[in-house]
Amino acid sequence: GRAVQTVEARARERFLARHPKAKLYADFPDFGFFALAPEA
Repeated sequence: GRAVQTVEARARERFLARHPKAKLYADFPDFGFFALAPEA
């Protein structure tokens, strides 16, 4: 599979809902969100 970086707001919302303390570093320039794309 592949991991593709995403800028979708929903990915950020879901992650921060599960990891609220990550709000401290989620806006750092080297922090990103990725979507997994499984391949058969």
